Amino acid sequence: MKVLQKTAVLILFLSLLVKCKEDDITGRPYPRINTLPVTEITHEGARFSAEIIFRGDFEVLNYGFVWGEFEEATIHLSDKIIYGENIQLNNFSAYISTTLKEGVRYFVKSFIQTKDYTVYGENIQFTSLGSGAPEIKSISPLAANFCDTIFIRGTNFSYVKEQNSLKFGPIDTEVVDASDTLIKAFVPGIMNSTDFKVSVSIFGNEAISKESITIKKPEILQISPENVVLGGLISIVGDNFTKTANTNIVLINGIRAKVFSAGCNELKAIIPVTNTPLQISVSNFTSLESEAFYINLLEPVINDLNPDMAYIGGQVVINGNNFGSLDDGIIIKVDSLTAGIVSHSNTSIVIKVPNGIYNKRLTNVTAFILSKSISSKELTILNPWLRKTDIPTDQDRYASVGFSFGGFGYVGLGATRQDFWKYDPNDNSWLRVADFPGPPRWGASSFVIGECAYVGGGSNNSGMLDDFWKYNIVNNTWEQISKFPYPISAATGLSNEEKGYIVTFDDVNNFWSYDPISDVWSQMPDLNTISSGPKGKADAGFALNNKLFIYASGNSTGLHQLYEFDINSSLWTRKADMVNFEILTRAIGFSFQNKGYVSADCYLYEYDPANNSWKVKTQIPGSLKSGSCDREEPVAFVINEQIYLGGGICGTSSDHDLWEFDPAFN
Repeated sequence: MKVLQKTAVLILFLSLLVKCKEDDITGRPYPRINTLPVTEITHEGARFSAEIIFRGDFEVLNYGFVWGEFEEATIHLSDKIIYGENIQLNNFSAYISTTLKEGVRYFVKSFIQTKDYTVYGENIQFTSLGSGAPEIKSISPLAANFCDTIFIRGTNFSYVKEQNSLKFGPIDTEVVDASDTLIKAFVPGIMNSTDFKVSVSIFGNEAISKESITIKKPEILQISPENVVLGGLISIVGDNFTKTANTNIVLINGIRAKVFSAGCNELKAIIPVTNTPLQISVSNFTSLESEAFYINLLEPVINDLNPDMAYIGGQVVINGNNFGSLDDGIIIKVDSLTAGIVSHSNTSIVIKVPNGIYNKRLTNVTAFILSKSISSKELTILNPWLRKTDIPTDQDRYASVGFSFGGFGYVGLGATRQDFWKYDPNDNSWLRVADFPGPPRWGASSFVIGECAYVGGGSNNSGMLDDFWKYNIVNNTWEQISKFPYPISAATGLSNEEKGYIVTFDDVNNFWSYDPISDVWSQMPDLNTISSGPKGKADAGFALNNKLFIYASGNSTGLHQLYEFDINSSLWTRKADMVNFEILTRAIGFSFQNKGYVSADCYLYEYDPANNSWKVKTQIPGSLKSGSCDREEPVAFVINEQIYLGGGICGTSSDHDLWEFDPAFN
C-alpha cells in the first residue's frame, strides 16, 4: 500500500512537471524552433533542417535558415534562404548549393518570423566541402544608358552583396543590392566595348550570361554659353553621360578638358584651348557632329597694373578682362617667378610679388591660364637689392677675386678653387672661362689694366704665395708674369690706366706698383698708418680720379682710417675716418660713380671725395644659408650703373649668392 502511494505521488509530480514545461512553452507569445544537424554535405552543397517545437496559432510570415562563418549570423547581415508561406508542417529543410567555401567552418541556424518577432534556433556547426555556381537566367534592360540600373535575375546569388563578384565584360562592377535571385547594379562609367556579357562569381564559381548588354552612345544636344574664357565653364547638355566626372572624357580640339561636374544628362567642363568643335568622348565612345558645336573664346587681356612699381612681398592688382572665375589653372609669373594669388575674379587678379632670383628690375608680369600665355605688362621692382643667379660652385667659395670688364663681371678662385666665371647681366647668366693656371688659393689680389686682369698672391694649404698671372680678357688666355717681391695674402689691389698697385698688410715695404709694359714691380712710398700692426692693416681700397684710397682697420678695435695716395705727387694724405667703429676686418672696396665704397660687416659705406665724408649707403642682404648679413671676404664688381656683391663668409658658413644693388632705388 505504501509503495502504490509513493508511485501515485511520483506520477502526480511528473505530470505537474510536464504541465509546467508545456505551460512555459505555450505561454510565450511567439513560436519555438530547433535547428537540426546539417546533412548531405558534399562538394555541391549541404542540407539544412529544422523542426518547429511550438507552432501555436501564430501566422508565420517567413521562415528559413541563415549562415555564416561567425555565430552572430542574422537575416539582415548574412546569407540566408527564406520561404514566405505560412508553414503548417513541424519540419522543413533546404538544400544549399551556393555561397559555401570548401574547408570552411560555418554556423547555421533556423528562424521563424511573425508579425512581431523573429525567432532563431540554436547555432549548428559544420565544415563545408564547397558548393556550386550561381545561375543567370535573364538581364534587363539589354540596351542601357550609363546611368541605368541593370537587373540580373537568376538563382544561387548571395544576399551578402559583396560576395557577388560582378563583371560587365572585363570591368569589375559594384553591386547595389542583392538577394538569392536578383542582383542590382549600375552600368560602370568606363567601358571598352559597346556590347558585353555579364558574369557573377561567388567564391570562384562563375556564371556567365547568355545575353549581351548593348551600351547606348552619348549624345550632345546643346552647349552653353556660346562665349567663354580660358578656364571658364561650359555646360554640355545631352544624354547618356556618366555620373562620375573623371569617366567622361571631354576633348576640345583633341585636348582633354577637366570635367568639373557630371550628371546623366549634363556635364560641366573647363575650357583649355581655342575655338574648336567640341568633341565628347565617354568611355571611348565618341559623339561628334562635324561643324556642329562651336564655342567663341574670349581672349584674356591685361590692361594695367596697379601699382606698376612695387616691393617684393607687396601686392599688385592686375586689371583686365576675361580672366575667368576659377583659380584652378591660373599661374602669374613675375619675371620667371610664380606669384602667390591673393584673390581672383574675371576682371582682376591680386598677386603678392614673389621673392627669389630676378633677371631684370623692369620685369614682365605675365598671366598663364591653363598653360596658355596671355598679354604682359611691365612692373618695376623697387627693392634696392635684387637677388641674381648664384655664383657657380660645387663647394665653398670665399675670399674670391672679382672684377669687371666690357659690361661683364668676372669671379674666380676662393677657398681651394681654380675656376673662373663670366657673368652676363643682360640674361643673368654665368659662363665658365679659362681656369686659373696657378695653384688654387684664397685671398688673392687683382687689378685691371686695359684689356687684361692681373691676379696673384693669396694663400693655400702650403702657405702664402708670390706668383702673379695676366688674364687676357678678350682672348680668354692666361700667362705668368713676374712674381711679387715676396709672398702676400689678402693684399689690396688697385689700378689706373697705366699701372697696377698692391698695398700689403706689412708695416714696411707695403706699397708696390706694377708696370705691364716692362713687367716690373717697383717699390712705392710706404703707407704709414697711425696704428702699426694688426690695428693698422690695409683692409680695402678704391681708385678715384688718379688717386688711390686705402681703408685701414684690422679689427673692431682699429681706428678705421682712410688714406689717399696721389699718384701724381706720390704723397699719402690721411682722410676722414669711417663712420662706424664696429666694422669687422676682411672688407672689400671699389669705386662707383665718382665715389668710393667699402663693404664691411652688414653695411655698404659710401665715401664722397668732394666733401671728404662717409655715410652708410645701405644694409647688405643676409646670407641665404645663415641669414647673417656680416659678410667677410665677399666678392664685388661694378657693371654699368649697378653694383654686384655676394659670396663670402657669413656667420659660420660660406655662401655663393649674388645680389645687384641699384643706388637709384636706395
